[in-house]
Amino acid sequence: MHPPRTEHDRQRAKSLLVFIVRAGSDGILGRARLYKAFYAAHVIYLRDHGRALTPWPLVHMPYGPGVDEGDALLQELESERAVLAERALVGPYAASRYRPGPESSRYRLDEAPAAEAVTKAVTWVEARSTAQLTADTHDFSRSWQATRDGEELPIALDTMSDDEYATAIRSVEAAKEDLGALFPTA
Repeated sequence: MHPPRTEHDRQRAKSLLVFIVRAGSDGILGRARLYKAFYAAHVIYLRDHGRALTPWPLVHMPYGPGVDEGDALLQELESERAVLAERALVGPYAASRYRPGPESSRYRLDEAPAAEAVTKAVTWVEARSTAQLTADTHDFSRSWQATRDGEELPIALDTMSDDEYATAIRSVEAAKEDLGALFPTA
């Protein structure tokens, strides 16, 4: 279960979503790209600054990391006219293109490091197809691999090098052995 969220947490997550939409070269095409950019901005920010970009949970979804309660956050932003969801075509298929709405200026992301993380995340998302983004997160996101649908992602795992991750796994295994010696099971 996810920890309780405050209104401040919710506003911070909504601000980040609006900023991501603004950072897109032509808005953001599709919810999957929007969610992947939200996830990538968090990983980049954590890697570069050692702390969370927002306290909002990222969760395991079937096709990769997602924004917890993302549908509700987007509906709020649309009803506030901070984000507009326009119909777009991808070949013969209908999709949503998210663009800044007339009320988007109500939402700010003032810290330069946060804006830099978002810019890097949106650049990454725009350079790949949705299928490629899904494959990348399935192949490289340890947090996504370690969780099941709906579970919160421990994204710190995604900031570790292979060597750091191997060292952490060895430490956990050693701790399990130590605990097993202290508290043997019958």
